[in-house]
Amino acid sequence: MPAPFGNLHLVNSLPAQQGISVPSPLSGLVFPLQQANDALVAAGLCGEGVLIQLQSNRLLAPFDGTCQRLDQAGQHIILRQHNGLRLDIHFPPQCMDHHGKGFDWQIQEQAKINKGQCLLQFDLALFSNWLDAPYCVMTLPQHTKFNRIWSRPCYHQALVDPLFLIELKTTEPG
Repeated sequence: MPAPFGNLHLVNSLPAQQGISVPSPLSGLVFPLQQANDALVAAGLCGEGVLIQLQSNRLLAPFDGTCQRLDQAGQHIILRQHNGLRLDIHFPPQCMDHHGKGFDWQIQEQAKINKGQCLLQFDLALFSNWLDAPYCVMTLPQHTKFNRIWSRPCYHQALVDPLFLIELKTTEPG
């Protein structure tokens, strides 16, 4: 179920339509954002998105753009595509509590990124000591050009399966 008044729709198959396709930067099972432990994230206050139960140990660049870490631990990461699209990645707060232990950055801060490039390797076994099921939250901050956002609640393979399909608003000739 999407956030109230939200544009995100979880469906079994993505519609065949034009839009921006965002490949999954991580491999894992996708669940509704409402299953996040953080009440603010679950309510959609960080943007519309999904929760990914991690099943790999690498974060890959889903597009060309830039990568920004908002903290030294790497708990909050922002990926920006050249066209302005922004993808926020939130690792669980327990990662911040452990001061970045288990994170092995493959790029410098504020780095330019290329689609498919490994940005981060993390210790999934170590995260399993802190969390029942290691997860990551992927959100798209509100954008005036977005109409509907589609995602599938199933297993996604990094860079193979589209995590989001974004339908853009059309402008009426006037």
